Amino acid sequence: MELKSGGWKVYPRGDVERALKQRVDELSKQMPRSHPTGQRHGPGSPLGKLAAEQELADASKVGYATAASILGCTIFAVQKLAATGHLTVTQKVVPFGRREVETLATRIVFLPEIMRLSGYVSYVGVMNWLENAGIEPLFWLKIGGVPVFDRAVVEEHVARPEFIRGAHPRWIKRKLLGMVERGGSVHQASIACGVSYATAKRWASTETASDSVRVLAANSRSRLNAS
Repeated sequence: MELKSGGWKVYPRGDVERALKQRVDELSKQMPRSHPTGQRHGPGSPLGKLAAEQELADASKVGYATAASILGCTIFAVQKLAATGHLTVTQKVVPFGRREVETLATRIVFLPEIMRLSGYVSYVGVMNWLENAGIEPLFWLKIGGVPVFDRAVVEEHVARPEFIRGAHPRWIKRKLLGMVERGGSVHQASIACGVSYATAKRWASTETASDSVRVLAANSRSRLNAS
């Protein structure tokens, strides 16, 4: 039926619904099977649970989730380490030797652990600190995303006396204050040193107050000496 010649058409509901149902059935047969959600090797996945069972039976072998826990990284990073030859894959479910993974963990360190060691709470902050300290990645598992660092070098810097655990290194504070003293703004100095603006402002204010106290003390001593 046409309500307007060459325009609106009206179709029987039953015919339309049957045709639509038939089309949906045809498309559903053509669609690929959906993959299970979640990480394929995650602890809660079928492969992850199977790996945990096999690890109990043979402690010398570990799966992806356990390897990630030992190395302090993600399962994605473990997969990349295996793909680039840094870890040897021997089978599907528990592909790695525990000793090999533990040995690798003594040589390399990832950003999450560096942040815990250094006290930095942001990616930008810890990367700025590493750059200022001259610590470059050994290699990247993903360019611009997953840097891997030499553990010995990082731990050596964190253990230095000038480094305050859980805060910024003292030399970062000295560098920032030096930039401000030379006429730089607190905001720009905070960006350059990888320090939050609030922290940089507090350092600068404290330093200014300390300078004022020192000037007052010096003036008092001068007046006492003069009398």
